[in-house]
Amino acid sequence: MTVTEDVQGITVRVKGRNMKVPSALKHQVTRKMRKLSKYLDRLDEIQVELTGENTRESDQKNHVEAATHAGGRSMRVSATHADMQAAIDSAVDKLYRQLVRQKERMKSNHHGKLADRFAENALSEAVEWTAADMNGEEPIAVERLEMKPQFEDEALEELRRLGYSFYVFLNARTEQVNILYRKGNGHYGLIEPSFS
Repeated sequence: MTVTEDVQGITVRVKGRNMKVPSALKHQVTRKMRKLSKYLDRLDEIQVELTGENTRESDQKNHVEAATHAGGRSMRVSATHADMQAAIDSAVDKLYRQLVRQKERMKSNHHGKLADRFAENALSEAVEWTAADMNGEEPIAVERLEMKPQFEDEALEELRRLGYSFYVFLNARTEQVNILYRKGNGHYGLIEPSFS
């Protein structure tokens, strides 16, 4: 069931998976999302999915996902907690932090120059794989990704969301391409190039 409510110019879509969304919960979600509108002018719609899971792990029972598109960037957050209220609060807090970072980036001229410079140098010359380049072997898969500057925590969230073992991103702090990877022990590592 999807519930849509227009809140201060923002459309909030609340959807329940494996659960019916009570009216009080719908109003709580929209009230909390209303607060996010003041952090970014171009915020038009927020989609929220609430999932109630029947698991034996008490801290894995309620899951909240929120997604929006603002300032030319899609943002997606998720939170899991035994208490649905706590999961909602956590998701709202994560989305708030992403919106504040996005607003700061949009204000910074340096950020725009960094993206333009990177696009000119790296993305304009897309690498074409050929059989000759790989000693006669065909590549298994080729992915071309638009690289937007990200901070390490955003890259880690994206790595977890995609389920990859590594993630290549343009580090907004160092202005260099970095690789974030999952170690065998479950921890994460970051490769930063060093040019001597």
